[in-house]
Amino acid sequence: MFTGADYGLLRFSSASEPSKYGLSGLGPGFGLKFLKDGVDSSNLVAAKFGGSSDSWNYFANDFSNWISVG
Repeated sequence: MFTGADYGLLRFSSASEPSKYGLSGLGPGFGLKFLKDGVDSSNLVAAKFGGSSDSWNYFANDFSNWISVG
């Protein structure tokens, strides 16, 4: 993923706008894009799936790029 990449972009986001009345809206996620010459870029997206967060700390929970079914 990193081979041949001199530059990359990192984007932090939330799945929805966090509520000012509680933590129910915080759905942290991020995307990585590594730019390469002459070939497609390498990309990775991950988020905290399922349930609601009990902390405003963006990094308090584990991120995953796998979504469980069921």
